[in-house]
Amino acid sequence: MDDLRNIIGNNLARLRKSRGFTQQELADQLNYSDKAISKWEHATSLPSIENLFDICKFYDVSLDDLTHEDLHIQDVQNRRKGTSTNQIVITSLSVLLVFLIATILFVGIYFIYNMYEWKVFVWALPIASIILLVFNGIWGKVKWVYPITTLLIWSLLASTYVQALPQNLWMIFILGIPCELIVISWSRLKPGR
Repeated sequence: MDDLRNIIGNNLARLRKSRGFTQQELADQLNYSDKAISKWEHATSLPSIENLFDICKFYDVSLDDLTHEDLHIQDVQNRRKGTSTNQIVITSLSVLLVFLIATILFVGIYFIYNMYEWKVFVWALPIASIILLVFNGIWGKVKWVYPITTLLIWSLLASTYVQALPQNLWMIFILGIPCELIVISWSRLKPGR
């Protein structure tokens, strides 16, 4: 058990240093005390399973990585970069697919009805925002939820306004103000431990 504690402690210290964090900075990131971080790194105690889960998620390593002496930080960083790149590409392709469908609809409506229905591109924005929210929820960061939610709110209001253009519904944008205040307040919440 002491060997495992030492291995985990050494790996935690190496991972922290590879990111350039002090123990206090890491503690702030993970919402733990710097004393807890110090105890884990000096192998005087082991993190709980819940803490290990949070640490693995934060560093994008597996529990298996943490428990082996031969943890290669460079391999972990390369794996994380590759995973991150794939996630960005998949998310981008999904958003581009929305605009491809909007373009197909635009062209199809023109050929069938001889109308320029440009509003499909405006409606593509809130749909793309929803897709961004979904993918961000799967593998993104919490900090991106708020700007994406803001984009969703305002693009949805703009789409509704544009759709009803013969009527002057400019007051619909007033709805965005309390929604934006809710998003700002929500972004200020701190996760509890």
